[in-house]
Amino acid sequence: QALMESSWAHRFTYSRKGSDGSHLEAEDPHGDMPEGLRVLKVLRIEDSHLWQEYFTMQEAIRASREDDEDSDDFEFVEGVKTVDALPEPERRRLEKDVNEVYLWHGSSPATVTQVALQGFPASLDDFNTGMFP
Repeated sequence: QALMESSWAHRFTYSRKGSDGSHLEAEDPHGDMPEGLRVLKVLRIEDSHLWQEYFTMQEAIRASREDDEDSDDFEFVEGVKTVDALPEPERRRLEKDVNEVYLWHGSSPATVTQVALQGFPASLDDFNTGMFP
């Protein structure tokens, strides 16, 4: 809960809906914009094939940096709220040499259920284009 509270951003997004199910208007005329969230349950849904692709990409980044003459100038990104709020043992798990960070992605219960039952879409771009509810 502490991680959620420390990284909460009071922002309007396309996917936020009001109490009547319609998309929130920027002015929030009905006061539907949430002030925060309370974590009730955390589920981990993992696609082992996608995870292997992620790991392979980390190795490719490392290899490209070994070939790069300016790789000594690499600086880790600082000030990421979702990382700064983590307990130290969790922060140490991140791979700094590839600039790995944890980011939140809000999803509706329907989307989470669909991913759990059907897997991730072939193109994760589908999440950004609204093709995956």
